[in-house]
Amino acid sequence: MHELTDEQLNKLIFCIDYLKLHADHPERLNAQQISFLRELLSSMIPMLPIRIEITSGFELPFERLVINKSVLGKNKRVHSLENLRYPPRSIQEKLDYNRASMKGQSIFYACSMGSLPMTVETRPERGQLITHSKWKLKEGEKLNLLSIFHHEELAMANPHELLQPFNDYLAELRKFSPKAQQAIEMIYQIIVRAFTRKVDPSNKQGYVVSALLSELFMFDPNKGVDAIYYPSVPNRGMCMNIAVKPDSLDQKFIMTQADEFVVISHPEPNKNMWWSFHTAKGKLCKEDSLELCWENSLMPDNDPVRDIIRDFEIDLS
Repeated sequence: MHELTDEQLNKLIFCIDYLKLHADHPERLNAQQISFLRELLSSMIPMLPIRIEITSGFELPFERLVINKSVLGKNKRVHSLENLRYPPRSIQEKLDYNRASMKGQSIFYACSMGSLPMTVETRPERGQLITHSKWKLKEGEKLNLLSIFHHEELAMANPHELLQPFNDYLAELRKFSPKAQQAIEMIYQIIVRAFTRKVDPSNKQGYVVSALLSELFMFDPNKGVDAIYYPSVPNRGMCMNIAVKPDSLDQKFIMTQADEFVVISHPEPNKNMWWSFHTAKGKLCKEDSLELCWENSLMPDNDPVRDIIRDFEIDLS
C-alpha cells in the first residue's frame, strides 16, 4: 500500500492524538485505558509501512546475562537450560512488564556486541552469582525480525546495523502523499519513543506501550514475527537488544556457551565497570537435553573471592 484513504488518514490522526496524550505517561493508565490502547494500536499497525526482515544469521552471537537468584530464588548454580533462556514458565505469572513483554509474559532477552552491553542492561551487584550465555541461530534456520530504527538519531548511533534500513524506510515513505508521510512519521516517533524511553524500575508499567506493540507483532499468527530488535537504552542506542518469543527460541536458537561469575564489585553511580571472578564454564551435557554440565575454574585457597562466596552464601555445587 503506497497511499492512505481519507478514512485511514483520519484514523491515524486520531491514533496520534490519543497516543500523544498517553504515551509519555503510561504509568498512569488504568486497565480500561490499556485495553483501549491495545485496540487502537491493533487497528493502526496495518496502515503503516512495516519491514519484516528474514535473516539467517548475525555477525556475533547474542549474549544473555541471568542473575541466578532472580530465577532460582537462591544464590546458587544453574543446572538447567530452562533457567538460562526465557524466564521459566513456572514463574511466568510473577513477571512484570518489560520492554517487549506484557505482565505475565515470558520472553527471551539478549544483547548484541559483547558481554558489557548486557551487563549494563542487567546491572548485577556485588555478591551475586550470575550466568552469562551465548546464543546463535541454528544452521539452516531463518528468523522473522522486526527492527525499531525509524529515527535518524537511532540510525546514526548504530550506523553499521541501522543506517541502511533507515534509508530504505525513507525511500518507502516517499511513495506516500505528503500528508500521509507526516502522519506515518508522527506515529513512528511515538513508537520509537516507547522503545527508547527510560522507565522507573519501581513502576514497570512505563513499558506498556512498547510491550503492547511487541505482543501485537510477535503473537499475531498473520504477521509471523519471531523477534523484536530494538536499541539498548542503557547503552545509548549504540548496540541492540533482541526479544524473542519462547517457541521461536526453542525451535531456532542454540546456546553455544555458558560462563558463571561471582560479582566482586559493581560500579559507582553513572559508571559502567564491574569486577567479577569466573567460577565455571558450562555447556549442555547432551545435545537433546536441558541439563548443564560445569567445569570449575581454579581458585587459590587464599583468594578473597572465597570470602565473598561465604559472606553471600553462594552455592557452587
